[in-house]
Amino acid sequence: MLNKLLAFFLLLPLYTCAITINIGVYTNLQITSILVTQQSGNYYLLFDNSIKREIDIEAVYFIFSVDDSIIVKSNQQLLGKFKRIEFKEIVPSVLKMRCILPSTSSKQFDNNLVLFSEKGSLKVRNEVELENYVAGVVEMEAGSNHTLEYYKVQAIICRTYALSNLRRHEVEQYNLCDNVHCQAYKGNNRINEQIAEATIQTKNLVMVDKKSELITTAFHSNCGGQTCNSEDVWGMSKPYLRSVRDTFCLRQRNATWVKSVPKATWAEYLYQNCKPCANDTSLLCCDFDQTERKTSLNYSSVQLPLKNIRNDLKLKSSFFAIQIQQDSVLFVGKGYGHGVGLCQEGAIQMARAGLKYNYILHYYYKDVDIINLNQLNFFKD
Repeated sequence: MLNKLLAFFLLLPLYTCAITINIGVYTNLQITSILVTQQSGNYYLLFDNSIKREIDIEAVYFIFSVDDSIIVKSNQQLLGKFKRIEFKEIVPSVLKMRCILPSTSSKQFDNNLVLFSEKGSLKVRNEVELENYVAGVVEMEAGSNHTLEYYKVQAIICRTYALSNLRRHEVEQYNLCDNVHCQAYKGNNRINEQIAEATIQTKNLVMVDKKSELITTAFHSNCGGQTCNSEDVWGMSKPYLRSVRDTFCLRQRNATWVKSVPKATWAEYLYQNCKPCANDTSLLCCDFDQTERKTSLNYSSVQLPLKNIRNDLKLKSSFFAIQIQQDSVLFVGKGYGHGVGLCQEGAIQMARAGLKYNYILHYYYKDVDIINLNQLNFFKD
């Protein structure tokens, strides 16, 4: 009990104060120069943790890397050569940033930016309040034409994921990256006021399992009518990631698909991945169907995992039937993605039908609780 109480008090400031997380941005690019301007609010500059200078709201800051240092210019004036530069907000503020080499479109970032150079490449970190980050991710992951209730669903999923993966990029000196390795994030939300409203209305809400641990908030585009158990895809069983039926997604864009593969390609695949198949020509004549999800393609004593076939042949899902044609093999599939957790297109239709965010989340994630972060350690005790 003493250890639990100690852990509670150590973590209490994290959950009762505004939470700031560090996001590595442009992590998939080798940046050598950027432009930064103030979009709104008020900032000061901090050079090498010691030199402080209030930002010129009309200035354009040109920053480029030289070895392990950065050079900063403002309106053609050289400000100096530094190891680190920070744009620190005085009030809630937004910066605009555009990469010069390589060239990218402009992005806007809430709160603070930190820049340094590593082996001639600029590293950029957005020190952003959690709820601003959540809104930015929901914009990228959910799109712009959905209901307030669906945005609430995605906000809780995003927030839970972020807080359960804060050490994913610890070696790189930030919490999460800005691409799909973590969650897609391109800066602050600008396209839909409902996204900001959904984030505010669900502020600090996360999902936990029966042990009060943050859950793995897996989701995918379309389940094709039935989601998967987690162990059938990833080999690890999560009691809240159970297979459920879903009729809401059946008429949506990613509900069905077809892919044709040359018969010779399928024969070679069977030979390479199923040695006993080499002398069994009947395998090339056998159709296969799934009225409900299966985990493997079974021929006599041979089992081929469907998830492997999906990955190897680049199919949209592992929920498919096989139809043998004269010269080809037809994969007739349902759904898009790994199939574990929340089905986005199903959840979108649930929200449009008037179902509330908590019902939708409990439908896809079994035996979980939606709680406020301030309650998290209380429930653990």
